[in-house]
Amino acid sequence: MNTKSFVLFKIIKYLDIGLLGVYYLFGAVIIVSILNKLFKRQFEKKHKVSTPKLILQVAIQAFSIMIMSNILRHTVRSIPYPFEGYQNYQHVLTKETNGGIIIAFAMMTSFTDFKDRASELVKRVSSLI
Repeated sequence: MNTKSFVLFKIIKYLDIGLLGVYYLFGAVIIVSILNKLFKRQFEKKHKVSTPKLILQVAIQAFSIMIMSNILRHTVRSIPYPFEGYQNYQHVLTKETNGGIIIAFAMMTSFTDFKDRASELVKRVSSLI
């Protein structure tokens, strides 16, 4: 591969990585917004929640985040890349398409209802130790 081809290949790859970041960002924003509304309504705090119930709520939220992260990852991977095949570039070989753990972490940290419940659970467990 000559220098010009190498540079073009790298530009195509970086464009792909950047585009993936945009897809993941907007997908995560939409999913977190939906989950925040859903769980705030579902787990309304009118009184102090018991610890077993809080554990169950946090577990359900973590479960939902992981499932939605997986769905988002598969959805993003299936979006066709406009430069596929150009300079022999293969979108499916880009490691950044498999960012499931990063997506889940980002969603957990921006998911305010989950963060509040998880923080409360940490306080309760810490007081037991």
